[in-house]
Amino acid sequence: MARWLLALALWVLPLEGKAQEEVEVPSTSEESSRRKQKRGRKKKKRKTASSASASATVPIERPGFDMEVRGRLEVGAFQGWKSREGTGALLSAEVVATSEARYERFRLRVPLRLRHRQTFGLAVTETLGSGGAELQWRLGPRLRLSAEGTLAGAWRPGWPDLYQPLGSGQYVPSARRSHLDRKVEVQLAGIPLRHHHARLKYRYVLSDYLEDPNFDAFERPMHLTPRDNERHELTLRWRYFLKKGYDLTAQVEAFERHDFFLFARDAGTGKTHAVPGGRPPNPLQAFRGVEPSVGGEMSLFQHKLTVEARYGYVVVADLFQGYYSHTGHHPALRVEYAPWEGISLWGGAEAWLREYGEGSYAEGPGHPPLLFGTRRVDRRGVLDAGLRVALWPGVAARLEGRFVSRQTNFPPYVPGVFPSQAAYDFKWNYDNWMVLAGVEYHR
Repeated sequence: MARWLLALALWVLPLEGKAQEEVEVPSTSEESSRRKQKRGRKKKKRKTASSASASATVPIERPGFDMEVRGRLEVGAFQGWKSREGTGALLSAEVVATSEARYERFRLRVPLRLRHRQTFGLAVTETLGSGGAELQWRLGPRLRLSAEGTLAGAWRPGWPDLYQPLGSGQYVPSARRSHLDRKVEVQLAGIPLRHHHARLKYRYVLSDYLEDPNFDAFERPMHLTPRDNERHELTLRWRYFLKKGYDLTAQVEAFERHDFFLFARDAGTGKTHAVPGGRPPNPLQAFRGVEPSVGGEMSLFQHKLTVEARYGYVVVADLFQGYYSHTGHHPALRVEYAPWEGISLWGGAEAWLREYGEGSYAEGPGHPPLLFGTRRVDRRGVLDAGLRVALWPGVAARLEGRFVSRQTNFPPYVPGVFPSQAAYDFKWNYDNWMVLAGVEYHR
């Protein structure tokens, strides 16, 4: 009996499995047609529902790994380096490598950057480097969360220190402008509405500067003081795409900075009282600021011409007595043009037009009058332009130039006059330019 039951089960099971995969054979051709139409409608509904479901779910990426490498080698000439006067030649080399790994909802990016600039004629050689890791997590089809950690630094050995004059236009070489930065950043980006992109970013930066061997915390507590500081930065950005090739952007950037060794200054006189005897020193220097801005970008002539413009208004508060408090306009313009394939030109301009508050520099004993006006002003601008021509796949020739200018009414330093107790001799106004030509590699 058991053998008969086993044989019956083996015969029935395949039929049940087949019945689950296939529709029962219709008894007539008309019924078959109706069933096929009904089946087609159901299939179409299932397909539509599946598509809708797919668009509403988090996109899942296949595992993958990519790596991008860029290199640049350039030679050129320059005149001046901020307030440092001099003309010379330079050699610049840069390598940037970015690795990216993808798995389902996650992306891991590891960018590495190294740049060295060797100067001849003026000792302002520097080496810059950075490395970090960024992890992106897709929380939804329109929402992404990312966290990033970066270690960056600048090595600037033997720069002529304008606050340590030796006479006859010579200065003590110093590496005190070298620093190591540790950065942590968290960012939330999303598309709350169609054509609207929003981004919220918080960054913490801790900067550790090299200490000059001639720094004396008691006898010379200012100027040579290490500029170690921490900064909290918050950015909120909203971008609206009007139509293909046009968009508008609104952004608010806020920051707070605390210095670890520099003391705050009195309003008007700029004194810190960080000297032996007398009044106790002021508290450590601290700033708080915000910059709202608006901008836009448009592409013309089938995306051959791109124009980007931005305007911001900066408000910075010196939290002690307002010696460094200022407001200012911050306009910027960028133009890129690619008339033919493999050829691109670009140019840009950016300016920072600052006016300091009532607590800034004031005329008095040991303080000569401002060069003009009654309120301290500081105007800085940058112009840059370049040309890139593709030579063959992955290799291109580059030519670029940069002009930097600063104009302020702050009195220049004159030995024995201002400051009366120091031999400083340099001007705050300067015009610098740089021209570079070289090749670029991209893989």
